[in-house]
Parts: sequence; structure tokens; C-alpha cells
Amino acid sequence: MGTQTVVHSFASTDGSSPQGVAEDHAGSLYVVAAGGGTNGWGTLLKVSKDGTSASTLYNFCSLANCADGAQPSGRVQIDKSGNVYGVTTQANGNVGAGGVVWEVNTSGQETVLHTFGSNTAPGAGLTIDSAGNLYGVTFNGGAAHLGTVFKLTLVK
Repeated sequence: MGTQTVVHSFASTDGSSPQGVAEDHAGSLYVVAAGGGTNGWGTLLKVSKDGTSASTLYNFCSLANCADGAQPSGRVQIDKSGNVYGVTTQANGNVGAGGVVWEVNTSGQETVLHTFGSNTAPGAGLTIDSAGNLYGVTFNGGAAHLGTVFKLTLVK
């Protein structure tokens, strides 16, 4: 049996409904929350493993019509440079309007890397390979409208 220790407790202002956790090379933890935050549409949070610090790196739906994505989902990935990658299940302010693949750099700036079309929502987070390609799944879309596995090759 193990002993559970609460490292961080969410308070709505920094997010709600956490989706997964990833660790960077320095030992910091990164988690997306599907709700809460400044705009109510989710956050990216950095938390120390000992729980002594937590900071919101990004509040989703910060751009007009949520062009930067809303409701982040799944586990994030962190590249060798410390950039964080993830997906949202919504974009453009509409349920079913697709989601985005995003990057938040070490300065806290978000870049949308890909926007999915209508009725194609990514979910379950991403995987990054040694070449820096991102892989993920969509809940729907594809030939039979039952979902896809996708690869996103980043231009360096």
C-alpha cells in the first residue's frame, strides 16, 4: 500500500477538472485543467513536486472566439527545450467546432499549431517522438466518422 500526499488542490481560479500530469527534465509538473481559470475554459499549470509553488502558465480562450482553444484535454508533452504541447477539445467558441493542437513556450506564449475542422475533436493528449513529431487521436472524423490517429510534423 502507498501513502497519498496532495501536492496541489485546485481552486477554480487556477483550473478545475485536471486531465493529466507530465514532468519536465528539471522535475516540475505540468497539468492542464479542462475548466476554470480566468476565462472559465481551462488552464495550463506548473506545479513543484513538493507543492510549494504553483503558477498558471496559460488561460485558454484568451483570444476572440476562443481561437486559441478551449477545454484542454489529456496529458501534455514537453520537448527537450521545455516547450509544452497539448490539445483542446473545442475552438472558435462553439461546441463541435473542432479543437486545436497548441504549444506554450518557456515564456508562457501560446501558439496554435493546428486547428481541426468542424466535428473533429482531438482528445486523450499527445505523444512526442524523438524527431519532435506529435501524435494524437480524434474522437470523431475520418472516413467512417469514428475517429483518427494523426501525426503533426512541426516545421523547425
